[in-house]
Amino acid sequence: MEGKKLIREREALFVIQGLKRFRHDEEKLEKFVKSHVLRLLKMDKIAVLNELERQEEVRIALKMFRIIQKEEWYTPDVYLYKDLIIALARAKKKNDGGGCGMEVCEKDLKSQALGKGRMEDAIEEDDAFADVLGRPRGEANG
Repeated sequence: MEGKKLIREREALFVIQGLKRFRHDEEKLEKFVKSHVLRLLKMDKIAVLNELERQEEVRIALKMFRIIQKEEWYTPDVYLYKDLIIALARAKKKNDGGGCGMEVCEKDLKSQALGKGRMEDAIEEDDAFADVLGRPRGEANG
């Protein structure tokens, strides 16, 4: 398990399994979100989002991101957006159809005035984004 972050909270692991189990049944998924996801602590919600991104479960990760955005403690974070955009781009590259969320992130970034420069700086720090977009490493806006 070298290089992997372990999620230690049982509740967070349970939520990841449940989200994946109900991903194709919107009614059950919404019920699961209301009964289990919304009661997670802040760090557990972020851990669930990160793990879903790592597992390339982009549609569920996008749903989790939208849940996080509605929290009163949420403030726009360019790094959360960056990780989600990278996951969406990977899914799009694999023709998974998950790239549809890219427009949502771009719209949110503009509306929340995070700034194009800050996003590009964050993306440049991650060579994976360059790989996904087929750009040379270190060239985020080529």
